[in-house]
Amino acid sequence: MTINKYLKFLPVFLLLIGSIISCEKDLENIGSDLINVDNFSTDKQIVEAVAYNKNIEKTRANSLGQYLLGVYNDADFGKINTSVAAQMGLPADAVNFGTNPHIEMVILDIPYHATKDGNKTVTVNGVNKSVPNFKLDSIIGNKEVEFQLNVFELGTFLNTLDPANPSQNLVYYTDKEYQKITPALYTGNFKPNENDTVLYVDRLKPLLSGGFEVYTRDTIKKTDKKPSIKLPLDSQKFKQLFVDKSGGVEFESQDNFTKYFRGLFIEATPLANPSSSLLSLNMYDAKVTIYYSNDVQTTTDNVTTTTRTKQTMAFSLGGIITNKISRDYNGSNAQPFLTNPNTINGASRLYVQGAAGSIAVMKLDENIKNLRANKWLINDASLLMYIDKNASSKNYPERLFLYNYDETSQIKDLFTEGQQVFSGFLEKDKDSVPYRYKFKITDYISDILKIENRDELFKFGIKVYSPSDLPQSAADNKIRDYSWTPKGVVLHGNQTNDIDKRIRLEIHYTEINN
Repeated sequence: MTINKYLKFLPVFLLLIGSIISCEKDLENIGSDLINVDNFSTDKQIVEAVAYNKNIEKTRANSLGQYLLGVYNDADFGKINTSVAAQMGLPADAVNFGTNPHIEMVILDIPYHATKDGNKTVTVNGVNKSVPNFKLDSIIGNKEVEFQLNVFELGTFLNTLDPANPSQNLVYYTDKEYQKITPALYTGNFKPNENDTVLYVDRLKPLLSGGFEVYTRDTIKKTDKKPSIKLPLDSQKFKQLFVDKSGGVEFESQDNFTKYFRGLFIEATPLANPSSSLLSLNMYDAKVTIYYSNDVQTTTDNVTTTTRTKQTMAFSLGGIITNKISRDYNGSNAQPFLTNPNTINGASRLYVQGAAGSIAVMKLDENIKNLRANKWLINDASLLMYIDKNASSKNYPERLFLYNYDETSQIKDLFTEGQQVFSGFLEKDKDSVPYRYKFKITDYISDILKIENRDELFKFGIKVYSPSDLPQSAADNKIRDYSWTPKGVVLHGNQTNDIDKRIRLEIHYTEINN
């Protein structure tokens, strides 16, 4: 426990002593010299820091909480394209399409993150109806600008185990290349649509003269009525790969199926305007549904009747899902800071972004060691990082994370004080305008300033927070290389001309006067 935990009770203790003295006048001289507030003084010490930028070439891309899909361009951070490779899971029932099956539609359905925002009125066949109004969440950029979506059969087999070490699961990184089997199962322009809540499926029956006719139309909505991405895949290809092979060994087990049909590659590419949008999606809620009809025979009183029957078969996305992230910093404001970082003198700007983006590396001035001789009682030690409001990027992450960069490990205060005190949350001013991030590292600085301490200062890493950054137990000290949040922030570095906004450590201390 740090000394500031004790000092916070000092005013109460002094008040108690004062009350006793006022009530017991005959004892007014006893103990009057035990506590003398004149023996204490508090002050603040600024410790300078050197901070520079570092590009992250790749991060872990599988077993994530969320996956990114889309195209985004930012003057500060450059261009980012994100795609998804995913295996498919077998349905619970056997894959059997029955007699005389015909596929009517194959849909890749990926739910949006959406929040209901009241109701709205729409007109259907001349009749006004009240329907839920949804607002899309977890999306950055301009959702009115289209990008291109392509869906391919995946040609790369996604191993579960690492071939080099079969006792370990294989880790997939954001820079991995994937083979795509052409032609595409789907190609089309896309932009997010909060109104995409209904799917219409025309059900077909064969004609004696050949061909099919529509005998009914299904209107399909989710039970929660929320919107989703709906991409129609190549029905003929699924007939060849699924219907014509049903009942075969390819569908006898998940292992057989994964080897036979390796999955989907959902690719986002820019159109003429790359300043479109990125979506964060839970791909484990996605599925491929085959809508088809077949002949079902029933026999009653020795009379057999053949009925054309509507059917569906759903294959969930699961097993291994991984992100492919391509970044291009050319022409961005971050480019010179990332390609040629000044690791000695630091930088005027710090570019911190997730999703295989960039971090800041910081080290405190070595002169902090000279403060050990002062024997201060550390009340508070906070690292302050101010947002550069002149930067064009305003998609600030709600939280940053601080860690031991040299050892890729946690900082003591996260364990001793808890994450809320350790913080890193985005702070706003009295007008609710974001302006800085702050980390309390009081216990770490208290240890550093112990006169007997001879430890070397380590470098700090500053990254966009991911939930996986938090330790799972008291013994869990390592930082994981996950980062799926694409938001970024430009911070004032130690070389900024705005001196009051320079990244720094502020130490508030109590000194015992001799």
